[in-house]
Amino acid sequence: MHQLAKWIVIGFVALSSLMTTGCYDRQELEQQAFVTVMGIDKAPNNMVDCSLQIAVPKTPGSGGGSSSGSPLSAAAPLTFRAHSITEALMMANTSVERSITLSHLSTVIFGRSLAEGGLQSVIQPFVRYREFRRTMFVAVAQGTAQEVMASNKPVLEHSSSRMADSIYVMGGRVGLFPVTQLNDLITAMETPHQDVILPLYAVNQSIKDNPKGGAIKSGEVFQPGSEARSGGNPVEWIGGALFKGDKMKDTLSGTDMIYLRMLRGTVKTTNIDFQINKQREGAVGIYIRKERSPDIKVVLSNPVKVKVTLAFDADLVSEPATKQASVISREDKIKRLIEKKLEEHIKEVLKKVYNQDKLDPIPLSNHIRGHFRTYHQFVSYDWTNKLKTLQPDVSVKLSIRRFGKRLEPVTER
Repeated sequence: MHQLAKWIVIGFVALSSLMTTGCYDRQELEQQAFVTVMGIDKAPNNMVDCSLQIAVPKTPGSGGGSSSGSPLSAAAPLTFRAHSITEALMMANTSVERSITLSHLSTVIFGRSLAEGGLQSVIQPFVRYREFRRTMFVAVAQGTAQEVMASNKPVLEHSSSRMADSIYVMGGRVGLFPVTQLNDLITAMETPHQDVILPLYAVNQSIKDNPKGGAIKSGEVFQPGSEARSGGNPVEWIGGALFKGDKMKDTLSGTDMIYLRMLRGTVKTTNIDFQINKQREGAVGIYIRKERSPDIKVVLSNPVKVKVTLAFDADLVSEPATKQASVISREDKIKRLIEKKLEEHIKEVLKKVYNQDKLDPIPLSNHIRGHFRTYHQFVSYDWTNKLKTLQPDVSVKLSIRRFGKRLEPVTER
C-alpha cells in the first residue's frame, strides 16, 4: 500500500509538470520595439496610413556628465499604408528590427479627414485586440496625425509616454482641452443620446517654419494652430473636436472648452480674463476653483428647458488700473460683473453645441433618464431634434476669497 501511494505521488508530480507553463514563447526586452504613440490617417482606396512612434531605449550616461536624451526617447515616426491597423502592425515587422509591441502605447491620434468620415471602420481592432488598453488617451489632429507626430518637438519631456501623462494631468488643471480615453469614446458610441469630445492637436505653421523663434506673427488667442507665439514646440494641444456617434462634427476653441468643462464638472482650477468693455482698456483676471459639482435640472417641455447652477471660489489676480477705492469696497460690483460675463459665455457655448450642432457632450441626457419608465422609452425619445430648440438658463454663484497681495491697483500719481 505504501509503495502504491509512492507511485501515485510520483505520477501526479510528473503530470503536473506537463501542465505548468514554460518560457518557450518568452520575449526579452532587447527583442521588442515599444510603440508609444500611434497616428491613423485616411488614405486612398479605403486604406489607412498608420504612423508609429517607437521608443528607443538608451543606456544612461555614467559619471557626472549628462547623458544625451532620455532612456526612452522616441525615434522619428514611421508610417505604413495598409488595409487595416493590424495589417500595418504586421508590415512594421518587415522594416523594424524588433517585434512590435503595444504594451507602452499611451496615445492614439486620428487624422481630421478620417474622424469626419467616421471612426467605425478603424475602431474595431481597439476593442478586440488584447494589446490595446481602454485607458489609452485619444485625440484628433487638426490636419493629419502623421504631420502632428513628425512636427512634435517637446520642450521638456523626451519620453512620449511621460509627455502624454504630463499633458493630460495638466488638462485637468487648466481646462483648455478635454481629457478623453479610449473607453470614453467607445462608451459614447454605444450609449444612446450621448456624444463625446476629443482633444485637438494642431501644428502651428509659423513655429514650424521658424523653430528658433523671432518676431511674433499675427494669431488668435486659444485657437488650435493659430496661437500668437514664438519658439517652442510647433504642436499645440488646445480646444476640442465634437463627435456625433463616430463622426466629428465641429470644433471648440480653448476658451469655449473651459466653459464646457465647467458644465461637465471636470475642470478643478483655471484662469480666466474678461475684457470689461469693447475698447479693451483692461481685463479682470480671476483664478477659479470648483466649489461643487454643477446642479443641472432638465424639464421635458416643448421646448426643453435646462437650468444650470454653477458655484466657484475665485481669487482676483488682476484688474484695470483705476483710481477708485479699495477693491474690497467694490467687491460686490466686481463679483456681479464676473458672474454676468461667465453666464453670458457659458450660455453662448450651450447654444453653439446644443442648438446649432445638436450634440450632447455634457451629457444632459443623463438627467432625463428618470422621466422614463423603461430603457426602451428613453432610447426611443427624439432627444436629438429637441436639442435645436433647447432653452438654457445659466446661473453662476461666485465667492471671491482673496484679492491678491495688495488691495489697490498700481496707478501713476
